[in-house]
Amino acid sequence: MLQVVLVDDERCVLEELAYRLEGQVEIIGKFTSSFAALERLETLSPDAVFLDIEMPGLNGLETAAEIMSLLPATAIIFVTAYSHYAVKAFELNAIDYLVKPVQPERLSKTLERLAHRLADGQNAIEEKKLKAFLKTSLAASCSEKIVLWQGKSMEIIAMESIAGCFVTKGERTVRVMAGGNIYHTHGSLHDFVEKIQTGLLLRCHRSHYLNPRLLVRLKQKEDKTMNAYLEGYPEALPVSRAYRHSVLKSFNGRAPIEEPSYSEEKKQ
Repeated sequence: MLQVVLVDDERCVLEELAYRLEGQVEIIGKFTSSFAALERLETLSPDAVFLDIEMPGLNGLETAAEIMSLLPATAIIFVTAYSHYAVKAFELNAIDYLVKPVQPERLSKTLERLAHRLADGQNAIEEKKLKAFLKTSLAASCSEKIVLWQGKSMEIIAMESIAGCFVTKGERTVRVMAGGNIYHTHGSLHDFVEKIQTGLLLRCHRSHYLNPRLLVRLKQKEDKTMNAYLEGYPEALPVSRAYRHSVLKSFNGRAPIEEPSYSEEKKQ
């Protein structure tokens, strides 16, 4: 039997959906908060999540994007009270959805399709399709926030506060510098940068990006690479020769470029 999680900020709607699903699936979690759901989902590891679109804090699309980072194999079925226009967007992209109030016939068809999809191993195709849909939808909604993690705790961070991001060899998460703290996020560096507002981050190294607006110092090194210092962070990000020109251009002479000191030259 499929194991599912339900997420809707309206308790009565949540319980109604749970009632309609009774006996057809195993409900392993019910949440009225997207935050609470995300903090438990990795442990629960459901086959599918029934996800409300309109929720406070993180809406359904933003929550779905984070679920895909955490559990790419988990199917997502949106539950929406949206207008005909928004439902048309789901249909055009062949995204699973249910309209409130949920009708038994429609629910049965959705569960049947979901069971076939998982049994036939078609989830990778659906994952790619949903990922493309979310990328377009979130860009169109001009979302200005993103979910980041510190340990098992989740925080919503304003995108404009992100100073930089990087990956460390051997780690499977992306480190994100924001608001003077260092967070982590799931997925690849490429996927994370794609979530961020266009033009916010600039590549400075194969495994590092920085926010040019928060760049306060550049220090030259003997080998023509550089160290970049960001507002609120004493540690430098590396600037490789391949990205030196674009970083210098973004810095635009805001301060003199520091040269290596004599003592540093002796050490090298």
